[in-house]
Amino acid sequence: MFYIMEKLRETCLELLKTHNIQKNIIQPIICSIYNEIYLYIWFFFIYHLLFVVMILVILYLVLRMSHKINISNSFY
Repeated sequence: MFYIMEKLRETCLELLKTHNIQKNIIQPIICSIYNEIYLYIWFFFIYHLLFVVMILVILYLVLRMSHKINISNSFY
């Protein structure tokens, strides 16, 4: 039993020393998480893009209406 624990300890230390932990453990996890949320990231981006365009259109319409009101008031 002691031999197995010692071997496991050595294997873990070797893995940490050689930096294979990033390649063998962390990178697949990150890749999996990214693949799961990839679609949501695009939805988030498109939603905000449409939101900004909508605000710009509303701003344009308000300024245009304001300009028309000022022109009509100048005749009186």
